[in-house]
Amino acid sequence: MSETTLDANGFAETDGTITVHNYSQINGEYTGSSDAFLAKGVGIPACSTTIAPPGAKAGYAQIFSASGKAWSYSEDHRGQIVYNKETGQPFTITGLGPIDETIYSLDQPPAAVVPLKDQAASENANWIQSQINEASVMGETFSDAMKAYVKEVRAIASGADTTSTALPARPSDIMS
Repeated sequence: MSETTLDANGFAETDGTITVHNYSQINGEYTGSSDAFLAKGVGIPACSTTIAPPGAKAGYAQIFSASGKAWSYSEDHRGQIVYNKETGQPFTITGLGPIDETIYSLDQPPAAVVPLKDQAASENANWIQSQINEASVMGETFSDAMKAYVKEVRAIASGADTTSTALPARPSDIMS
């Protein structure tokens, strides 16, 4: 098949094919090139241009501006996970453009540090209380190791122990 050229108004001067570069109607992103058959007097397909896009560039998408009749690059972070600086919640980027670094961070926020006193209060209210309930139902009593553990945890929770830097290890023998 013979090639055609376009006249000053953008219409085919003869029947033939022409290479066009296609782009998304939504955001102008380059979607590929193809050969289009044009009858004499017909223009190129919608969302295409005869202007070749620039070469591919890692981390960027090629974007055509129909109004400016030119290609440009736009940052492409799609699929990347960022974190809300205020809440720490992860967010997967779905669109083109730069990351708003006033709102999002590429770095995962550090895990919240729970004060030792709060950890001890939680341990006392949950695991220790569960063991107390089980001992009561079973008619059992705590082993000396468990009694010592309960006293240590409660001292941390009450603020009486201010020198510990971690909860003591749970005893392996709980009931006597």
